Amino acid sequence: MERSREARVEIRSLDQPDEVRDFPGGRSAVARFGRGTVGRSTLEPGWIWSRDVGASLGLEWCPTPHFGYVIGGRMAGRQQDGREFRYGAGDAVALEPGHDLIEPRGRVGD
Repeated sequence: MERSREARVEIRSLDQPDEVRDFPGGRSAVARFGRGTVGRSTLEPGWIWSRDVGASLGLEWCPTPHFGYVIGGRMAGRQQDGREFRYGAGDAVALEPGHDLIEPRGRVGD
């Protein structure tokens, strides 16, 4: 006989996050769940991950995968293999490790 599993529901407000991460040119509000984290990031124009975050860690490429939904604004980026990408409001995005994110008027061409 198969036992049914009770569904868990967890709700967190990013207006009262579990953690706030401030970094040069930006801020992230983070909610922790049993199976992962969700964050809301606000980035200033001209922000570049490799310069504003990676440099302090000694990294050129972000080592973390990200899944997200863009509420407003635009971003551009480059994968370590040279592929460039852009995304903006209304897009869902999945980023593999080995990426750099930049403000769209930065290094990535149109």
